[in-house]
Amino acid sequence: MEFTAVDGEVVLLDRRSGVYFGLNEIGSLIWQGLVKNLSVDEILTAIEKQYEVDRRTLLADLSRLLDTMQAKGLIQVS
Repeated sequence: MEFTAVDGEVVLLDRRSGVYFGLNEIGSLIWQGLVKNLSVDEILTAIEKQYEVDRRTLLADLSRLLDTMQAKGLIQVS
């Protein structure tokens, strides 16, 4: 998986399929946390420090994004 930051957002390239995936600002923060091997809790805390968001809502959104990324083969959840 290759990625690059473009205007505050991350673009991922799945080299196997040649498909690009774009992540918005929050998705980019999540990706950066994953690259740094942060735990889900650490990623949540980092986002909470930057944005006013309900932790329960944030966790649901994070889980949905991780599920989508895993289904598309972008990440492996362990």
